Amino acid sequence: LSLRIEELVALELGWRHVSTELAPTSATLRFEARSRLVLTDDVTVRLAPSPSGLGLTVDAESRSRLAIGDLGANPRNIRALLDVVRTGLIADGGL
Repeated sequence: LSLRIEELVALELGWRHVSTELAPTSATLRFEARSRLVLTDDVTVRLAPSPSGLGLTVDAESRSRLAIGDLGANPRNIRALLDVVRTGLIADGGL
């Protein structure tokens, strides 16, 4: 599943995949997202089974590398990521 999300994010959002850390029941994916202003944001996505065992928990964060305001880029990154993951998983038939 983490490989599919890596592919979706790279293809749909154009983000660069930096790394993936796999654990027995979870995965952490890291991406670089470049804004229109050529600023880079670091996006981290943690995937784990939901507590009920039905479905997937997606925890994501986006952080600007510069200490200046993000002009709304970080929330946009998270919305775009979740939209791509949700749409891609539905197209693949869910989990």
